[in-house]
Amino acid sequence: MKVFDIYHHPAHGFRSVKHGFSWPAFLGSGFWALRKGMRGLGAGLLGLSLPLAGLLAAALAVRAFWAAALLGLAGLLVLLFAGRRANHWWRLALRDRGYRRLCTVEGRSPAEAAAQVAPPASGPPTAAEPSTGPAAPPAEEPQSSPDIRARTDSDSSSPSTSRPTSAASPSDPSRSPRATSSA
Repeated sequence: MKVFDIYHHPAHGFRSVKHGFSWPAFLGSGFWALRKGMRGLGAGLLGLSLPLAGLLAAALAVRAFWAAALLGLAGLLVLLFAGRRANHWWRLALRDRGYRRLCTVEGRSPAEAAAQVAPPASGPPTAAEPSTGPAAPPAEEPQSSPDIRARTDSDSSSPSTSRPTSAASPSDPSRSPRATSSA
């Protein structure tokens, strides 16, 4: 099982951040950071990785194998550093965006970890639950209206309390919807 920190934002829901090494950040360093919305970090990682890759290709083209080995090692160190620090950077970015750390849980995936803390989902999906299309509007809750309270009041003779015509009892035909619509 993997260990995750769970973060929550009132408007954006839950996010899970894994402890330890980030393989997506290792394999995609700057692109991973850009995908997470960390533009400055993404630009910095790409600014290191792309020139190193270009110099490595140039060194290989002129058969400067020692230079290629050193450039390859430098590139690998940048990627290892990104993979090792990525989840820490992601935690800091979430805090900067207003997320609050709730707890640490174990799970097999980020979605499973967030599901342990999140209430049953009835609204729009979170990052742990990617959207497959436009989000459905939230279901409206039945609200207590004056009409409902009027039917439960024991004093129905007061002029301020009126009963709706659609809520008439079957024993009173003068109060049925058919009787009021034909009148």
